[in-house]
Amino acid sequence: MNYKYCAKINDSNIVEWVVCSPDADWCSHNLGGRWQPVYDENYCGIGWAWNGEKFIPPPEIEGEE
Repeated sequence: MNYKYCAKINDSNIVEWVVCSPDADWCSHNLGGRWQPVYDENYCGIGWAWNGEKFIPPPEIEGEE
């Protein structure tokens, strides 16, 4: 089984959890809630926003290198 990272998105479109799982459907079925897959080119962490297309870092870390 291949595992991927998935992010749980709350009603305010903020990431609450990031977990390793088979896929976002598995997370929805087994953990409940709304999940999005996380890819290398579109990574995220807790507190990041989901805009419907990609994850956006919170303002306090946006632009940090």
